[in-house]
Amino acid sequence: EQNPAYEKANYNLGNAVYQQKKYKEALPMYQMVAKTADKKINKAESFHNMGNTFMKEKQYQQAVEAFKNSLRNNPNDDETRYNLALAQKMLKDQQNQQNKDNKNQQNQNKNQDQNKDQQNKDNKNQDNKNDQNKDKQDQNKDNKDQNKDQQDQNKDNKDDQGKNDKNKNKQDQNKDQQQN
Repeated sequence: EQNPAYEKANYNLGNAVYQQKKYKEALPMYQMVAKTADKKINKAESFHNMGNTFMKEKQYQQAVEAFKNSLRNNPNDDETRYNLALAQKMLKDQQNQQNKDNKNQQNQNKNQDQNKDQQNKDNKNQDNKNDQNKDKQDQNKDNKDQNKDQQDQNKDNKDDQGKNDKNKNKQDQNKDQQQN
């Protein structure tokens, strides 16, 4: 409380919070130490712990940068060198996974587009079939109408023929009567 910028207290508080798995709360403590530390070894330790915190949060790009800063301040730290290599590998794996996910998403979108195109073709084919069926129905209706007209005409002709036959019979009867 008397000296909030006291680097040893902030570093220790950051470690205590980190051990409680409160990584987001530990990070500002380490950042404060990295800014205020006079000795390179203290800065290196703070950056190292920041890198570990970023690794726990799966923020691999920031972890790589933190470990690089730690090595700039203490190039002989083999543990930081190992953590840097691990962070770089994790970052690469994460990027590969994202690329794979993006390709899968693109393939999925492409498949959806192909399915939509196929549906559109199927719909057009169905519309064409419906139009053809409608044309056939219209043609059948026209044929029925023609048949009905033909039947009506035949009926009229039959009626006329029947009337002619009756008239002929009447004429024949009249002739017969006139001859008798």
